[in-house]
Amino acid sequence: MTSTAFSDSSAKTSPASGSEGMLLARVAVRWETGLVLFLFAVLQQSLGQHNPDNS
Repeated sequence: MTSTAFSDSSAKTSPASGSEGMLLARVAVRWETGLVLFLFAVLQQSLGQHNPDNS
């Protein structure tokens, strides 16, 4: 059985590399992002099933 060396080419083709990754990081830590996600969760819960009885 022979071993195969893996190359580090996946790091070069990462979709969130360089400036794109920095942009995503800046958006993710903003309080507005959390507020939008919270409001979306409230909306989703209010429009969902109101009877949780599964029996």
